[in-house]
Amino acid sequence: MRSKKPTDAVSVVVVAFCFVIAAIILVQIFRTISFTSKTSTLPLDVTRTEIMILADGFNSKSETIYYAPTGGVVNRIKIAGAVVRIGSPMLSIEKDSTSSEIQSNTHGVLSYIRDNLEDTFTIENAFEGTISLEDMLNPPTQFERVEDGKKVKEGDFICKVVNNESISYLLLVDSKYASELNVGVSQTFTLTYPANLSVSGTITKKEPFNDDYVLVSFTTPHYVETLLNTRKVSGYFSFGFHNAAILPPSAIKKIAPGQFAMYYLPFDSTKPVYTPVTVKGYQPGTNYYIVTEIGSGDDVKKIDECRGMEVYTNWEQIEKELFTNEP
Repeated sequence: MRSKKPTDAVSVVVVAFCFVIAAIILVQIFRTISFTSKTSTLPLDVTRTEIMILADGFNSKSETIYYAPTGGVVNRIKIAGAVVRIGSPMLSIEKDSTSSEIQSNTHGVLSYIRDNLEDTFTIENAFEGTISLEDMLNPPTQFERVEDGKKVKEGDFICKVVNNESISYLLLVDSKYASELNVGVSQTFTLTYPANLSVSGTITKKEPFNDDYVLVSFTTPHYVETLLNTRKVSGYFSFGFHNAAILPPSAIKKIAPGQFAMYYLPFDSTKPVYTPVTVKGYQPGTNYYIVTEIGSGDDVKKIDECRGMEVYTNWEQIEKELFTNEP
């Protein structure tokens, strides 16, 4: 019987070395596969985008209510919507052969309608929290109209005068989007209800309303006639048009209030790179982020310089894989 030859020590070392090299190659392959199979990217597309922050609420103005000093029949002297001054005759109340003329003791726009919210839907009550969220968004109006020739009793509502020199919009803004709105700063608000137009004004007050909303008071000297007898307002704050990339929420990491970041794939690398980004707003209806700059400090770049760059669409998955693949 032949005896086995003893194992060559050099051969053992060579085989072990080959196994180590193979293991290293497999790990590198696994890392590459893990980033390409579990995560996806999208090319950074730059578009011309209007920065908008949606807001809903009600309008508050200085309103003076007039009541009938006596019973009788209303006889309009001025039409609804007329501008009156102190001392202007507005209407008279006819009873038998006597006539009681009602003159304005304020200046503004005349209305023969009230919604019974004049005394309660004020700036003070909104910020003191005495108006509920539901009522802020959908004011519970109860309209009362006084027609020409209507019979009224003493103490009945007969008209009101609305100051047209200033009007405030009490607006609820999603707390995630309110960082761009600062007290004392001029802004443009575009009404979408009950009219379609833009007005300029100033943010005069801003406080948290609850965990989800921030309450903003926007005051403007531009009175809108449509709001004379309408309480509810809807629209958006506009920050103009910018070159920007629209990215999904899963691609952007919020690291602090007003501070954001993302991961991208450089043109000359296969590994994700972390970078701060500048978020100017959110796309209404989708909550997609509007990104205008990438980087920070001396390394900041305008979004145009990064056109075509691959952005990872799931930053949480990237960080999980980076942690898993750490040597």
